[in-house]
Amino acid sequence: MKSYSLYTRQICFILLAYNVCSKLLLYPNKLSYISGNGLLFSALITIALQTAIIWAVSFLCSKTDKTFLELVRAKFGIVAEKIVAAFAAAFFAFAALYPLLENKLYVHVAFYDTIPSLTVFLPFFIFSVYACGKGLNNAARCADICFPIFVFCMALLLTFSLPQFKCENLLPLFNTPAKKILTSSLSTCHFFSESAFMLAFMGRFKYSKGDCTKITLSYALGGLIVLIFLALFYGTFASLAPMQQFAISKISVYFPAADLFGRVDLLALYALEIVSLFYMVLPLQLCCDHLTLAFLPKKRAIISLAVNGLILVLIVLLDSSFYKVNAWFSSWSYIVFLLFTALIPACAWLLRRKNEI
Repeated sequence: MKSYSLYTRQICFILLAYNVCSKLLLYPNKLSYISGNGLLFSALITIALQTAIIWAVSFLCSKTDKTFLELVRAKFGIVAEKIVAAFAAAFFAFAALYPLLENKLYVHVAFYDTIPSLTVFLPFFIFSVYACGKGLNNAARCADICFPIFVFCMALLLTFSLPQFKCENLLPLFNTPAKKILTSSLSTCHFFSESAFMLAFMGRFKYSKGDCTKITLSYALGGLIVLIFLALFYGTFASLAPMQQFAISKISVYFPAADLFGRVDLLALYALEIVSLFYMVLPLQLCCDHLTLAFLPKKRAIISLAVNGLILVLIVLLDSSFYKVNAWFSSWSYIVFLLFTALIPACAWLLRRKNEI
């Protein structure tokens, strides 16, 4: 009997909570810089595309219990499977790089500005080596832990931001040129890896009737929360929004009761970093998972050390070059992300054969 690494609820938690947490820092800033008050339309385009792809992959899961790599092997052979696994692993490592650099800078600025950022962030890799050595079962259990923390913290922070929100800052809704909206969507593609995650989860959970709807609605709900957050952010700062880096730490600063109770929002921000810790390590876990399955089934610990060592070297080398990295991701990374988060997941349907379903 086939064993499974994930439950449907855990996939739903990941596609909701991790989806939102990956877009709370520089994503609002980058959107508002290019498209101004049209940032909601820019975000909606990408969210709608990702939701459609996740639905397509989830629906494919109702037709076969095979993983994506197993379908590739059945169609093209074991060599093709290994090649695809290697490229997928490279993508997940690449997808992990920007969030790590982004969060390293955020933690330093928001919490530990008197300590060198590398010193603060190095313990992450101790945790990452351990987590990557454990596989998707570990990631699934972490999602169960993170979800209630996410719900409580996001509800608190969004509530704190409401008194400063001014709806008129979002008006007029349709004055942003379509070209700017589309450019903004393309420039922020690297904040969206969820459909690639879903493709990696394919065949790792036991599909039951209605799971496609649950998974798709979970991601769509996460997208709705992101849109609400973006509206609150721009409704608070208006034309100053492009200059407000690390949006989640800014929207609750002016909560009226802060003078009486202090910066209670900081406790929520600290707790939310726990969720961010797990979403940052998930792409690295998937990278190690693909390399382990295709090349070294009994050497996961070695692969974990190698992958995390490589990422650590890149983090050190790029420590003082975040501006250039940010500019490169905004200009060129959409090519890679559209390939792995849109084209390849959509093409997974072409691998189907009747005797495999």
